[in-house]
Amino acid sequence: MDFITKFLRSFLYAFNGCLLVLKERSFKIHLFVALIVIVSAFIFNLSLIELIIIILLIFMVFSIETMNTSIEKLSDIIRDECHLSYQATKAPRDLAAASVFMVVISAVIIGLLILLPKIIQILFRQ
Repeated sequence: MDFITKFLRSFLYAFNGCLLVLKERSFKIHLFVALIVIVSAFIFNLSLIELIIIILLIFMVFSIETMNTSIEKLSDIIRDECHLSYQATKAPRDLAAASVFMVVISAVIIGLLILLPKIIQILFRQ
């Protein structure tokens, strides 16, 4: 297989991964919140740099949620193949969930720092 074919095939694998993660409930929640944030960004007329920050944060959350899902799936496979208890694979699941939590909390804080002043300005405009 030549370089171009391998390169193009890697995009196919990545696209397939995107389709797989779209089936996950938690990813759907992140996607819904992201759509609300993007609509809000245009309603509140964010600057280009603010919009770039928001988009980066959204894709950071998407990315870490995808990694979390892959760790959960691998944990399921290992648990089933090795006949382990759920408790035996709990630590990697919890650590992956903690990483999502940390990224989401930072995204919420930064998002509020960007959006809240604009919301307050509109609400208390005289």
